[in-house]
Amino acid sequence: MATSSNFDFSVDLTICSVCLERYKTPRILPCAHNLCHCCLSAHIKTSCENSDPPLGFSCPICNMFVPGPGTLGQYPTKDWANYFPENVFLNLNAGKLASVSSIYCNPCERDGEKDIQAESWCLECTDAMCKRCIRSHKKFKKLQSHQLIPLTSSETNVEINFQETEKKLECCQIHTKRNIEFLCNTHHVLCCSLCIIQEHRRCKDPLTITQIADACSEEEKTELIWDIKQLEQKIDSLLQGEKQNIAHLEFKTDIFAEEIQKMTEEMVNQLKNMEEEYLNQLAKCSKEGKQNIQKSVGSLEQRKMYLLYWLKILTTNTEDETKERHFIKLRKTKQAIEEIARLPLMRSNIDLKTKMSGGIEKIYSLGALFNVQTTVNHVNINDIQREVILDEAMFKVEMDAIYGGCFLPNGRLLLCDNSSPRCLIFMENGSLEQEVELPGNPWDAFVESDGRILITIPGAQRIVVLQQNTLAIENTIEMSCACRGISKIEDRYLIGTRGFIEEFSSKFTPLKSRSVDITDDIAVDKSGCVVFGDNGTSTITKEDKDHNVLFTYKANRFAAPIGLAIDNYGFIYVNYREDDSIHIPSIDGHLMKILKFTGPQCVKFEENSQRFFVVISERIVIIFKTSW
Repeated sequence: MATSSNFDFSVDLTICSVCLERYKTPRILPCAHNLCHCCLSAHIKTSCENSDPPLGFSCPICNMFVPGPGTLGQYPTKDWANYFPENVFLNLNAGKLASVSSIYCNPCERDGEKDIQAESWCLECTDAMCKRCIRSHKKFKKLQSHQLIPLTSSETNVEINFQETEKKLECCQIHTKRNIEFLCNTHHVLCCSLCIIQEHRRCKDPLTITQIADACSEEEKTELIWDIKQLEQKIDSLLQGEKQNIAHLEFKTDIFAEEIQKMTEEMVNQLKNMEEEYLNQLAKCSKEGKQNIQKSVGSLEQRKMYLLYWLKILTTNTEDETKERHFIKLRKTKQAIEEIARLPLMRSNIDLKTKMSGGIEKIYSLGALFNVQTTVNHVNINDIQREVILDEAMFKVEMDAIYGGCFLPNGRLLLCDNSSPRCLIFMENGSLEQEVELPGNPWDAFVESDGRILITIPGAQRIVVLQQNTLAIENTIEMSCACRGISKIEDRYLIGTRGFIEEFSSKFTPLKSRSVDITDDIAVDKSGCVVFGDNGTSTITKEDKDHNVLFTYKANRFAAPIGLAIDNYGFIYVNYREDDSIHIPSIDGHLMKILKFTGPQCVKFEENSQRFFVVISERIVIIFKTSW
């Protein structure tokens, strides 16, 4: 919650910060800023147009996230402004706030007495009162609970804003002018006495807030905080993927633009017009694709802000906070988070495709060189069990021990043969395209962003660097460890050496070494989390950038993990060769899916794609593509 120290009292508090005119029906936001009703409504519409579903908006003054009123989807966004409290004090006294001495007692004015200076404002009566009326006000028993705010300075308006927003937290979400009094045990919702009579009259044993607050434990709060952080981690992972997708679209756009430009250099003037048309179409599709992703990013970022808002509400305690208010905050937060958790977590996988025209040889009759389109594939990450995996190709290879490999930038497959000093390059139909001789038996391969390929050779304690196009050996790096699995986080390399995880700089200078049991395989997801297998304990461990363990996963049956990979969405694929299966845990460590294969020993994904290959027993390689 904001505090009065955040405000600059030299600013004219009677002027709306959006329209720069005097307030017209000012509404109070939880951050204690005011906006005209129409300005707030327009701001909400603009902020929520890319969010599905809309969860809230940021204050245009302080940028604090403000969740939408009521429960999720209870009110349309066009009506949200109606449910933020009106600043009656500001509305009635907008022309007088330059000097509090010009605010007069309302009861005295109604009684015919003019120009009696007011000293306090009653939040419940929405009246300014003088000393005499305040004394009378306090004499009546029913009025003694009314809250009076001294009219001391321009800070008065801010203090009233705070009190109004604090009251809003305790109000019923259905009957907004009534306070929360009960918890319905049947539906587990907070409600007022009117709700109990109308909507919950058949529900059994409603409890008062005081009754249930006594039973509220700190453990429930701790569990709720954990749930929020876990859901935030899922959304963070999706956000990283969406932003990577934007970079991938830009990369693909550059690649296709370069192809067409090379072609037009040879076709000269006759193709200039078609080049321009193609580039315009490409730019349009790329823009549309990125706009679609930005909508998804906006929605996910809003969900994250929504979670952080409730986390802040939940973890902010005031000295005078009652147990009832604490419980109300807890229940409201829990309800909000449960609603968010039920929302589908959709990931948009948008790509660019081009289709060459059939009659490209008829240059003068061509209408276009390529047809450009974006492919959109929405995936509910929470429901991946229903998705399917489609096989694209299968072929047999004469290699006995394939533990590593990769997709090359041109789509070919590079497979490392640990039974001989070579790696083989295959086309997607299984045709052998090239054989690369190496100074030792390889284990794994890693493709750099510039297209070069790193090959680990544990027996010789070396890493071989292959050129992008020719795959000739460009460099051989002498290592001090038996390198097996290799991955990269930012500008650092991580290498599994069976007994250690070794960390190296971009120049392969040793940085850190961590002892583990038996680790051959290691991978890094888009958010920088590290995943590695432990053959000794048959577990998979996921750590954040600071080496904090996020989860460990172990198959139900005793089976050692042999090879692992991470897909474009952050899901982990783990080979359990002895169990004839590949397990897919979720990004928070729960088993999502099991794929049955005979003796899987290697699984690798194509960069920025859902295509992957699996090497199984009997020397068979299968290329797949997921439907998510």
